Amino acid sequence: MTTFLNNNYNHFLRIRTETNTKTMYKTRFQELKNKIESNDNEFFSILIKKNCILDSNKNLPLLKRMEGGLGGDINTIHKQLRYEDSILNSFDTFTSNDIVLHILDSDIEKWTYDELDDILKSCIISINDYIEFDCVSGCIELIDN
Repeated sequence: MTTFLNNNYNHFLRIRTETNTKTMYKTRFQELKNKIESNDNEFFSILIKKNCILDSNKNLPLLKRMEGGLGGDINTIHKQLRYEDSILNSFDTFTSNDIVLHILDSDIEKWTYDELDDILKSCIISINDYIEFDCVSGCIELIDN
């Protein structure tokens, strides 16, 4: 059964290092986070797609916007996943140690929880591979509109 996102909430993927992670791996995580948030992130979008299982995620276009991400470029038609550091200032729950991916439905295309779960798992694999240690966890976060 396909379950689409509940539009009573803002949806985010939050990814962070575990609290007991060694400093050298936290530093590599921060370096990656800085690349993603400075718009040097196309390589990361490609990694996410590569590590996804669902064809619907593997076939997502790269988002051609300043902040980067996945999904089509027309807000009213395409669902999007955006890398946004500005979101950290909008919600008290995020910290500077989080990589936050903003999930946006359109009027036509809608994300499913299965798709988000697949992308989240792919992000964790991609980041752990990048920092060369398994110390990253993540969640799908819902915040009241």
